Amino acid sequence: MSDSLQQQARALGDPTRHRIFRRLVEEGPAGVSELTEFTGLHHNAVRQHLAKLVAAGLVTKKQQPPAGRGRPRQVFEVDPTA
Repeated sequence: MSDSLQQQARALGDPTRHRIFRRLVEEGPAGVSELTEFTGLHHNAVRQHLAKLVAAGLVTKKQQPPAGRGRPRQVFEVDPTA
């Protein structure tokens, strides 16, 4: 088994990360706020789970163009190569 495949398996082995990944597969891209509501977890916990999915190459993070004040919104979606 290749290293990247093992990393992906470990990332999806966590029930919460698997649930987030399935949500992105089934319903499309989402931001942290949507995924926080979906999981019922604190946004920092959701961000940590998303970071593991990104590191495993399962999910990509895109920054939307600024729309007013504050940070631009980040959207997560399934990596097409996953």
